[in-house]
Amino acid sequence: MTTPSAFSQYLLELTNRARLDPMGEYTRLVTNAPQNVQSAINFFKVDLSVLKQQFDALLPAAPLAWNDKLANAATAHSQAMINQDTQSHQLPGEAPLGQRVLAAGYDFRSLGENVYAYAQDPFHGHAGFFIDWGVSPTGIQIGAGHRVNIMNSRFTEIGIGYLVDSDVRTSVGPHVMTQNFGTRFDDKPQLTGVVINDLDGDKFYDIGEGVANIVISATGSAGTFTTTTWDAGGYNLALPSGSYQVTFKQGSKVWSTTASVGSDNVKLDAVLANLKSSASNGSQDSLYDVSRFYNTKTGAHFYTANDAERDGLIANSDLFVYEGNAFDSNATEVAGLAVYRFFNQQTGVHFYTASAQERLSVQANLPQFRDEGLSYFAYAEGGAGRQALHRFYNTDNGTHFYTASDQEQQAVLVTLPQYRYEGIGYYVDIA
Repeated sequence: MTTPSAFSQYLLELTNRARLDPMGEYTRLVTNAPQNVQSAINFFKVDLSVLKQQFDALLPAAPLAWNDKLANAATAHSQAMINQDTQSHQLPGEAPLGQRVLAAGYDFRSLGENVYAYAQDPFHGHAGFFIDWGVSPTGIQIGAGHRVNIMNSRFTEIGIGYLVDSDVRTSVGPHVMTQNFGTRFDDKPQLTGVVINDLDGDKFYDIGEGVANIVISATGSAGTFTTTTWDAGGYNLALPSGSYQVTFKQGSKVWSTTASVGSDNVKLDAVLANLKSSASNGSQDSLYDVSRFYNTKTGAHFYTANDAERDGLIANSDLFVYEGNAFDSNATEVAGLAVYRFFNQQTGVHFYTASAQERLSVQANLPQFRDEGLSYFAYAEGGAGRQALHRFYNTDNGTHFYTASDQEQQAVLVTLPQYRYEGIGYYVDIA
């Protein structure tokens, strides 16, 4: 499989960022433009008021997934432009786009192409495509065909042929790029994204920040699906529609979140710093290190503050996927709340509560819940270094979900309508 180079991955990230947030891209391309982009805007006399109106009219589109067959066709065309020292969609002696893509093995029902043989760097090339500068009364190419291709919601995949031409004898270059867009007849939604070591802290992929060989697992009602990040950090994972628990793993370090896949591609990125060590060696930096597991049979989560229980599941259970140290607690019996654990013998899922009244109610009225006693202590109020523990009720299966991550809480609220938010259960310490 032809995977993206660092240049191609960067261009893919820029393209998807523009599709997901076209008006935000206006600010990044115009207001905060690097010097070579600003020079091109000035050279072509781009009418920024017209450009802003055009961007205002754009509707967000789902992200594009990488396709190696489209990339092979695109790379061959970029090389042909270098060989013939010219920019064109159709070079002398070259087959038409559709035939080139079919020959590469891509059976398409929609197809498009962008070419730029005179880019100065990836961002400059992206700006040329998305601003679509050119010779016209507005400085914008009539019809803005390159931008139309990028924003076309019918396209679901992309292949990029990105080559550097350092030959001073040619007029093309120094960066030559072809973007081939397409949709297959057997198109399926894909989870796509990139894992980065965010060295500059901008929360966006930069060349050299991609992390290879991260194992990604998505578990839902249709099963567990797995892939590994490419050399430049990107990945694709075709998934049936549904809700998934997605785990990123590097050795003993893991990070887990949720994703909901419908008929469109979904973008899910990860930052290397979010992957936390499992600490399964028994070390403990607080009174309670609470670990989280995902039960692949029930689709629910299990939490334990017991190191031996944690290590036993990691070593011996294929049913439970370890997701790391979810949160800590230094609360004590004197100043804290007791968190009790119940096991629902009908659903096979655990329930946790810090409410003495709720505990008594469960004991009195729900015989299917087996009281497993004290799990750990937590706090009634927030404070320095503390984090709210959010509680959700899954109306589909009658189970509860708990998270100490505000980001995950918001993701569940937005993407999983079957989860009813029940508020803050109590407070814990940040892991």
